[in-house]
Amino acid sequence: YKYGFINRYPADKTEITGTIYEPWHYRYVGKQAAMEIYSQNLCLEEYVEQLRL
Repeated sequence: YKYGFINRYPADKTEITGTIYEPWHYRYVGKQAAMEIYSQNLCLEEYVEQLRL
């Protein structure tokens, strides 16, 4: 997260992402978004949903 990357499919979010845990799958989202996702323990789907509110 310090460099703007997140683990795309975390182990504890399988039901939300619909994909099994993939420890090698990272996605660049930018430093600010990565920090928010990491600090709130969100997956990308949860973060995007939060932005829509």
